Amino acid sequence: MADSSAIFVECPQKTFVMQTERGIGERLQQAQEGKRNARPMTHELLFDMCVAVGAKIAGVALTDVKDGVYFSVISLEMKNELGEKFIELDARPSDALSLAFAVRAPVLVSKKLLERCEDAGPILEKLRRGDPHLRA
Repeated sequence: MADSSAIFVECPQKTFVMQTERGIGERLQQAQEGKRNARPMTHELLFDMCVAVGAKIAGVALTDVKDGVYFSVISLEMKNELGEKFIELDARPSDALSLAFAVRAPVLVSKKLLERCEDAGPILEKLRRGDPHLRA
């Protein structure tokens, strides 16, 4: 569809797809390419805040899907003179993925999420081949 983007997530066990707004798909692409905006986007602001407080983005996890809504967490590590802290923050998958792409952090997918998603691997393969018979 012209006003949306598809995010294909490839895992060894399965490939699944998340639909999102076109602008979010473009933002993910920019983050993956390492491009920054003149004014910070949400994932850029999150990264800048982490740097300012000395936190490291350990990774993100896509954790669940319910009624077509995906859930994720951002994992942060922080070490300072007071000790070590590990924090998981609830986040929209688009923000979590943009942040992970921008800082090259690992992206994990929960077993529960994989069990709830249909395998979109064949569709992705058709897209890669430019299959003219692919229907949206």
